[in-house]
Amino acid sequence: MSPIGARTVHVRTSTSSTMRATVSVCISASGRMLPPLIIFKGRPNGRIQREFIGYNQGAFYAVQDHAWMDERVMKIWIERVLTPYITTVPQGIQPLLILDSFRCHQMASIIEILENVGTEVKHIPAGCTGLCQPVDVGITKPLKDRVRHSWEDWMLEQGIATQRFNPPSREQLSEWIVVALQSLDQRLIQKSWRHGRFSFFLEENLNPNLDADQNDANNVANGDRNRDTNDEAL
Repeated sequence: MSPIGARTVHVRTSTSSTMRATVSVCISASGRMLPPLIIFKGRPNGRIQREFIGYNQGAFYAVQDHAWMDERVMKIWIERVLTPYITTVPQGIQPLLILDSFRCHQMASIIEILENVGTEVKHIPAGCTGLCQPVDVGITKPLKDRVRHSWEDWMLEQGIATQRFNPPSREQLSEWIVVALQSLDQRLIQKSWRHGRFSFFLEENLNPNLDADQNDANNVANGDRNRDTNDEAL
């Protein structure tokens, strides 16, 4: 980026490419977005974890050596995100939690904890995540697009005089993530449970020749009835 008319345009880069984060996103079929768990690279009880007290409180935070989800972090997610949600489920309804086939999601210790809090668990077969995992179908792209736009705006605010500069802070990144997720409306979240001819609402008749809005209009009665019974499916 350079002023108009410059003979040389320099590529701007940050001074570090080692900062990474994993965002654990969970949505319900009713269109509700649960608080995300944002995982940064770091060690438990270390300096980075102590920073979290000042971060946006619209999310929960954890650290892991590689900023990945593992057994320990999965237990944190169950305790802080899932269990409070389970307490809001109407009596007589057992929530269904749909997970991909990531290794820690299939650990016996994790399945046991999930069952003990009253959740039924189903795993999406390997290779099918992009077809029928609601977060992957409808949330990942708009989330990444919004975070990227925030990053681009931040880049512009840094000015064009310097070609290398410090990357955004973890607190700034977490702010972008929380704001991006909160900007996703309920209708978009509900549509994430459909992908072409695939739908988690069994009574829907999705016509591939119609667009999403037309299918919604044709299935409004069945869709609403199914959302009542599947409200707490995650």
